[in-house]
Amino acid sequence: MFIINQITNNSIRVKKINQELIKQALKMMGQGTKSMIANVTGLSVATCGNILNEFLETGEVIETELEEPNGGRPARRYVYNSNFAYIACPYASSEGGQHSLTYVVTNLIGETLDEGCQKVSLADASAIDGIIESLVDKHPDIKALGIGIPGFVHQGVINVCDIAELINIPLEAQLRESMSLRLQSTMI
Repeated sequence: MFIINQITNNSIRVKKINQELIKQALKMMGQGTKSMIANVTGLSVATCGNILNEFLETGEVIETELEEPNGGRPARRYVYNSNFAYIACPYASSEGGQHSLTYVVTNLIGETLDEGCQKVSLADASAIDGIIESLVDKHPDIKALGIGIPGFVHQGVINVCDIAELINIPLEAQLRESMSLRLQSTMI
C-alpha cells in the first residue's frame, strides 16, 4: 500500500511540475502552439495538449486565433489568462505612532490592478481582516494573499513586531478562519 501511495504522490508532483512548466512557458512566450510549448518545455506534444485542455476548462488558458497554415491543418494558439486570478498584498505599518495599511492587487503576471494606502487608528488583525474583506469584495477573483508586517513570524505566530497589537497573534490562522467563514456564509 505504501508503494502505491508513493507512486500516486510522485505522479501528482510530476503533473504539478509539468503544469508549472507550461504556465511559465506561456507567460514567457506570450502565446504558443502545443508544438511550440512542447519544444520550450521539453514535454511531449501529447502531455502539453492534455494539460492545455485542462487549463482551457478552468479558464487559466485561452485559445486564440489559429496559426497561419503551412501545408497542413493550422495549429491552435494558446495564451495564459493573466486575469484568471488575482493576488492581494496588504502591508501593515506603524511609523511615528501613525498606523496605515498599504495594499496592492495584481494579476498573475504581476500587473497592478489596484493599489492604495489607508490610514487606520490601529493596524491590528481586525484592520488587516477588514482591508482584505474590502479588497475581496471589490475584486472577487482574488485567490491568494501575501501579508506584510514589520516583524517576524515563527510557527505561524508573530513574535516580534513594530505594532504591539500584533505580537503573539496567529495572524495567518485567524485570516484563514475568517475567509473560510466568509465563504461559507456566501454559499448559504
